[in-house]
Amino acid sequence: MISLEDAIKEVAGFDVPEDIERRLLHLGLLVNADTDILRDLNDFWLNRFRNVVSVEKGLAACYYHLDNISSIEKAVISQALDKAIGNKSKSHIFAINIEKTERLDFEYQAFILSLRRTMEYLAISISAFFKCEVYSIRRLSDAIKESKPIEIREKLILVLDETLKNMPELVSPKGARSALRDTIAHKFPIGAGELNIFYLPDGKITVSFVGGGSKIYPWEPKRKRELISEQKGIGVILITPTLKALLSTVESLIFELYNQIGFKA
Repeated sequence: MISLEDAIKEVAGFDVPEDIERRLLHLGLLVNADTDILRDLNDFWLNRFRNVVSVEKGLAACYYHLDNISSIEKAVISQALDKAIGNKSKSHIFAINIEKTERLDFEYQAFILSLRRTMEYLAISISAFFKCEVYSIRRLSDAIKESKPIEIREKLILVLDETLKNMPELVSPKGARSALRDTIAHKFPIGAGELNIFYLPDGKITVSFVGGGSKIYPWEPKRKRELISEQKGIGVILITPTLKALLSTVESLIFELYNQIGFKA
């Protein structure tokens, strides 16, 4: 008979992928061990630095929302393909646009916000190593630029600056337009995109979400069309791979910052 704890976990729990779970567990053990690296931190700064659990929870939320996005996207694409095949006999290019995908939009927005808040939790932890309070990943480099130890500080600033400049969805460069996350959080909602079914004169069909916060446009060369049926010429372009890449960048930033301090997980 299943235990009460397992029964509750089955309906309300969530686990990140095993490889990430192992790395996070290892990281937690490292930062909570007695080590000379942290000998200069008093209890206040030490507790803030060791609060890796907040980063873990934030990352888990990102995976949760990404899983939901992937499931909804697959279901929508499946329905679209079923309806699309019967309309193949066209002699010109045309597209059908479908907008009623609110559940996908809600999960997309939650995913973007979860990525950024995970980075803010990271900023709180990393800044504590330098004995300063920072609550924004965007301000972390400036906040620690005079801090010691110098060698670790310079490595961290380099990693931060190189990573954040390539994440316009989550962090807006100084003087630039608002990041996607800022717009969703403070201005107005932006969805994952509008479902489009493209029919070509040669009989090929492409099903894709277009536009949205991730700016997915099927006609761009960088967008890979996943062939569902070579014989029928049916392909899809998915949002999920783009979002997975963004999550992977955030993960890499997390582990690399702790690595530069001396905690390689």
